[in-house]
Amino acid sequence: MEFTTSLREEGETWESIATHLGNLQALQQSDLNGAIAYSQQFYADSSEYWSTKPYSADKEARFSGLESILAAVEEQRGLAGLETWVSSIDGEATGLRNYRLEATSRMIAALREESPERAAAWVRANANQGYVAVPDIVAAAEVFADTPEGQVDWIAALPGNANRSALAGPFREFLQEDFDAAGAWLARQTLDPA
Repeated sequence: MEFTTSLREEGETWESIATHLGNLQALQQSDLNGAIAYSQQFYADSSEYWSTKPYSADKEARFSGLESILAAVEEQRGLAGLETWVSSIDGEATGLRNYRLEATSRMIAALREESPERAAAWVRANANQGYVAVPDIVAAAEVFADTPEGQVDWIAALPGNANRSALAGPFREFLQEDFDAAGAWLARQTLDPA
C-alpha cells in the first residue's frame, strides 16, 4: 500500500485518506474481517508519516475509518464482539499501539453509552494492560464513587501502575475539597514512586 511514499507530498494526504475511506466502506459491506485488516494495515503503513507529527495533529486523519470499523463491528458482532476485537489488536508487535489506544478509548465510550457500570468494570479488569487512557480510568472511577476521595481510592486500588497518572485530577479535586483529609489519605499510601 505504500501510504508513506504517497504522503511525501503533503498535498496528497487527504486524497490518500479519501481513497482509504472509500475502500474501507466497500470492504465493510462485504468482508468485515478484510476491512479490519485493511484499516490496521493502512495505519501501520502510515505510521512513519504520523511519527513526524504531534499525536494530536490531524487526529481525525490519523485514525480515519476507525470509527466506522468500530460501528460495523458493534453492529455485526455486538458489544461483546467489539470488546473481543479491540482486545485482539496486537499493538506492540505490529506497531499499532496508538491505533489500539484509540480503539480502546472509543470502545470504552461505546460500553459506557450502554452501561457505565460495564465500562467501569472493563476498565478495572484491563487497566494494567497499558491501553486504557487516563480519561477512561477517571470516568470509570466516577461511576463507582461520587466523591473525590472515593474516586482516588478506586484508582489507587487498580492493579499495576495504571493508577499513577490517573490519580492527578481526582486527587487535586480531593485536595481542594478537603485538604486535611487528602493529606491524611496520602500519608497512608504505600504506592511506590512513579
